[in-house]
Amino acid sequence: MAGSRYGDGAQISGSLAVSGSATFNEESKDVDFRIESDNRPYAFYVDAGNDRIGLGCFIAPTHQVEIQHEGGDGDQGLMIVRYDGAVYTGNLLGGVGFDNADPVAGIPSQILEASSYVAGYAAENHSITNKGGYLVFGTADIGDDMNTATPERMRIDSAGNVGIGTTAPQNPLDLYEMGGLILGISILNNSGGSSSASYAVTTSMVVPTNRWKVTFTAPASGKVEIQFQGYCHSDTSSGFDFLYLGLSDSDTYNSLGSQYEKKVRVPSTDGAGSSHDIITHSWYLTGLTAGTSYTYYVGTTGRNANHTWKWGGTDQAEYPDLFIRALSLPNTVAQD
Repeated sequence: MAGSRYGDGAQISGSLAVSGSATFNEESKDVDFRIESDNRPYAFYVDAGNDRIGLGCFIAPTHQVEIQHEGGDGDQGLMIVRYDGAVYTGNLLGGVGFDNADPVAGIPSQILEASSYVAGYAAENHSITNKGGYLVFGTADIGDDMNTATPERMRIDSAGNVGIGTTAPQNPLDLYEMGGLILGISILNNSGGSSSASYAVTTSMVVPTNRWKVTFTAPASGKVEIQFQGYCHSDTSSGFDFLYLGLSDSDTYNSLGSQYEKKVRVPSTDGAGSSHDIITHSWYLTGLTAGTSYTYYVGTTGRNANHTWKWGGTDQAEYPDLFIRALSLPNTVAQD
C-alpha cells in the first residue's frame, strides 16, 4: 500500500502490507492506536492521550510501557535474546542501560557506555545443555564522557557468588576492599560435656587436637587474618610466664615458618599461686590463591609445662568457648 491516507475511525480487517515508511497520528490527535491478537484486545496499544504503550495486554495499560502476562511458557514478561548463531563464554547476552539524551553527544550507542547499566553475560559456551551466565552492574565515574566504557562495580557469578570491587568472587559475598567478613570459624565448647575440655601444655610445639583448626576459601584479595582466642590457666608462682602459639598446615604441626610462631605473655599471678586469662592472637596471611580452600591449625607450647588451655562444658561460665576464625582482609592493608 502506497499513497493511502486513513482518517479518524479507520479500521482494517485482515492482513496489511505497507511498502515504505508509515506514520500514525501525524496530526498528534488524542486518538489511540490498537492491534488485536487472537486472545488479547490490546496486543499492541498506543494510548495517545496518556502517552502509554501496552504489549500483550488484556486491558489498556496504566504505565508508560506495560507488559501483561499470565505466567505460562512464553508468557512471563520481557526476554532479551541474543540471536547471532553462536554464543561463547563472555559474550554479552543483553542488558538495560540508564542515561540521558544529551543534545550534543547524544545517547550512548552501547549500554556498556551508559551512565549506569545492568547486563547479562554467558559464563560458558552456550548449547542445548549449557546456559551458564553471570550478571554485572556498572556505574560511570564522575567526569566520564559519553563514549567512555562504564566500569563494572558488582558481579553475581554463575555459582551465585557476589563480588563487589572484583570480577572473580570466591565466596558468597566477596568485597575486595573491605575486611572483616568471616570466611571460616571453629568454636570449641565441649557441648554437653560434664566439665571443661582441657589441654596441658608441654615444652614441645603441638596441635592439642585436630579440632584446633579453621577451614576457609581464600577471597579475591588473597589476604586473610587468622584469629585465635582461648582461656589459659597457669599454675605458676612467677610474676609472669610465656606461652607460644604457632600456625601450621598440618595437625602434627608443620610450622608455616618461624614468623608464624609468636610468644604470648601469660598474666601475672593472682596471689593464689596461679593465674588465668583470655589469650588472643592473630596472624596475617597474604598471597593466598583466590578460590582455593585452606586449612590451618594452631599449635601451642610453653616455656614451662605448667599451663592448661580450658574450654566449655558445664563450666562454660568460667571456661568460655575457644575460637579460631578466618577473616577476609581488603586488598590494601596499611602497615608501618
